[in-house]
Amino acid sequence: MKQIISKLIDKPVPLLLLTAFLSLASGSFADTADILEQAYQAFELEDYEKSKGLFLKAAEQGDARGQSNLGIFYLNGYGVTQDYAKAKDWYLK
Repeated sequence: MKQIISKLIDKPVPLLLLTAFLSLASGSFADTADILEQAYQAFELEDYEKSKGLFLKAAEQGDARGQSNLGIFYLNGYGVTQDYAKAKDWYLK
């Protein structure tokens, strides 16, 4: 997790989003913990398509960490076309 946070810090992520990501990442949801772990691992390997799919799976289950991470994907264009409106929508869920 620390490696991902370091990587995100190196990218152009606004401080507000990074702060929210860090606070959400500390929570725990048993139903999505494995999905999120796989998503973070895929992100670390720069497999953004796989990571995005896993975050989407968690997000669709109502997991705030999955939702906020999708916002970060759209904000920075990780494996998707950069889209500030989608970033905002996912992040505010």
